[in-house]
This record gives sequence, C-alpha cells and structure tokens, in this order.
Amino acid sequence: SGHARSATGGGPHSGPYSDAGSRRVRCADRTAGSALTLLDAEDHSETTDQIRSAIESLDDVQIADLHLWRIGAAGRACILSIVTHDPRPVEYYKRQLQQIPGIDHLTVEVLECRDQGCRTL
Repeated sequence: SGHARSATGGGPHSGPYSDAGSRRVRCADRTAGSALTLLDAEDHSETTDQIRSAIESLDDVQIADLHLWRIGAAGRACILSIVTHDPRPVEYYKRQLQQIPGIDHLTVEVLECRDQGCRTL
C-alpha cells in the first residue's frame, strides 16, 4: 500500500507517528490542542477578576469558591459559591454578572453566615 511498517510490524498508524498527507506527524503534536482544551489550559484571569469585582463589591458578600472553564468555542461555565449574612435570591447575584461576556452557564450557591462576630462595621 506504500505505507512503511513500523519496527514492531504494525501498520501505518502504529507507534507515536501517523501519516498526514505526505508528511509524518507525531500524534502527540496533532492532539496537543485537544488536550489543552480538555485540560482547559486557557487563562481565565480577566474574567475571574471581573466576577470577583462584581460580586465582592456588593455589601457583605464574599466569594468562597469560584470555578470557571471553557465550554465550546467562545463560552464559559462558572460555578460560584458566595457567603453573606443577608442572603438574597440567586437571581440577584446572577444579574450582577450579566454584563460579563462569555458566561453561558452560571451556577450560584448562596451560603448564609450566621457568625455575627465576623461582620465588618
């Protein structure tokens, strides 16, 4: 068939190489982009900073946990846990993030702090 066999006797796609047209390409090189997507190696610091600023600028609200990752070509998903002494409905906190582009899926968990000693005056 014109394909060279590997030293182990396998076919053209054996081992760490595969044929891509007329040139040989390391499989690891071809899948590097997919692996980075699966591992979400993208820097989300700008969007994370925007989320922190929007939420923590609210009176008596602190972010306990924040996860942000890429979904699709331009979208992101976010899970946000916040702590406050005076919880509001989840929709209130979601509205605070509407102006941040690219957040397609947002989950907000609101935890009530019952320790009055930690309130700042």
